[in-house]
Order: sequence, then C-alpha cells, then structure tokens
Amino acid sequence: MSSTAVPMQNMGNGYTIVTHVISQPTAPTGTESMAGLGPFLKFLKGEPKALGTIQIMIGLMTILFGIVIVHHFTFILYTGITFWGSLFYIVSGSLTVAASNKPHRCVVISSLVLNVISAVSAGIAVTLFSLHMAFGPYIYNFYDVC
Repeated sequence: MSSTAVPMQNMGNGYTIVTHVISQPTAPTGTESMAGLGPFLKFLKGEPKALGTIQIMIGLMTILFGIVIVHHFTFILYTGITFWGSLFYIVSGSLTVAASNKPHRCVVISSLVLNVISAVSAGIAVTLFSLHMAFGPYIYNFYDVC
C-alpha cells in the first residue's frame, strides 16, 4: 500500500488542507504473496473449492453405484471403470481443494493434470456404459439361452 501526502497548506482563513492518495490493492485478499502470477489467479477465480467438492461427491456416488452393479453380470465389472474412474475423481477433487487452500505451483499443476485425466476416464466410462446399454440385452439373452 502506497500513500502520497501533499504538504499542509495554510489557506489564510485558519483551514489546513491535507490530501492523501491511497492506491487500491492489485491482488485479491489472501493472495498478496502471489502478486504477478496471472495463471494462479485465473485458477483461483474459477471456484476450485466448489469444483473439488463436486468431484469428490461424484467419485463417491460412482463407487456406490459400482457396488450395486457388481451384483449383475456385466462386462462393466471386468473393466473396473466404476472403481478406478471414481478414484481418479476423488484424488483430483482432493488436489483441487488443496490447491484452492494453498495455491503452490506444483499442487495447481498436478490438480490440472489430474482433472484432465479424470475427464478422459469420464469419456471412457460414458463410452463403456453406452456400449452396455446398446448391447447389454443381447448379452443377457445369450446367457439365458445357454
């Protein structure tokens, strides 16, 4: 915080005029140590704590749905996408919350990398579940005949 003061001037009528100019802080509160680090500030503006919390909840729901799917004979069980995909979400969400609390370069980069990996695993999961919905009835009918 910088301030400049104009020397006091006596106007002759007994009034003294004092002028102070205080500049506005350039960084948001709590990130003064990160001044000049644009990508980190951009990361913090994206609400990473909310994203991480939602990723952890999605990971937990996916594990719970995976436990329900285990009781049915499906090829989804053999891929294990419900378990390793949800672990990617939980780890990615935890790192994102940690990066929002203490934004260090290594934690932010690893959070972004794991977010990409969890997005790829989500794409694989959507593909596998789509295949299961498309060809699942044929597989069940095959096992009913035999």
